Amino acid sequence: MAVKIIPTGKGLAREELLSIVRVNETIREGVGEHLVRVFHIHEVGGESPAFFVVMEHMEHGTIADLLPARETKDIRRGIPPEQACKLTASLLEGLQLLHENGLSHYDIKPGNIFLSSKNRSTVKIGDYGLLKPSAAAIPNAGTASYRPPNDRPPDHRTDIYAAGAALFELIFHRDPQDAAEWMYRDNKESADPLSPRVQAVIAKAMHLLPERRYQSAREMLDDINAILAGNTAGNAGRRTKIVA
Repeated sequence: MAVKIIPTGKGLAREELLSIVRVNETIREGVGEHLVRVFHIHEVGGESPAFFVVMEHMEHGTIADLLPARETKDIRRGIPPEQACKLTASLLEGLQLLHENGLSHYDIKPGNIFLSSKNRSTVKIGDYGLLKPSAAAIPNAGTASYRPPNDRPPDHRTDIYAAGAALFELIFHRDPQDAAEWMYRDNKESADPLSPRVQAVIAKAMHLLPERRYQSAREMLDDINAILAGNTAGNAGRRTKIVA
């Protein structure tokens, strides 16, 4: 187990605490295999009030550990698209569970997506510090590279943008803010036959207009599963530029 200490002065309000408890209750129902488990939350008062959050210890690191430092300019240093798609599919299972329960994560990024097995085939979403009911979001929360610039207010589709950004980074080993430039130039750097179809999924997930993105994690997951299964049909359609 791992213990995270969150001082109340850091801004964690009662409603955010209750959101974490709701996730915990959902996991206890046996359907949260893609979320880091929260075992107990204890509030301590006194001169330095804080929440002690007892959660599952994730010993295999995060998907960020699969990539070298970004300083390299070699686009081939990302992981194979098939592996990236499998990890993203696992991520989307967790997001769908959160969204079905009226919650949004608001800080999806490789460093918050934990590898749940030694073979690095499945992941669990962790770090619930910004987790909120989807209708109670704070604009500009989260990490800039994985946050859409035009979501006002953000909602569950903000998480879908971030999932597309994480998939882009895994494959292309670039900051997601570079996505438009890297995917829509004469992109001959990748000879992998999956890449054009995966790029279409990323483009839809990262569309600047929330209504033009995937409207649910399940919809994006269906397209990724179709790619992995070798099917040509899907929701992404023709490749769409990441523009408003």
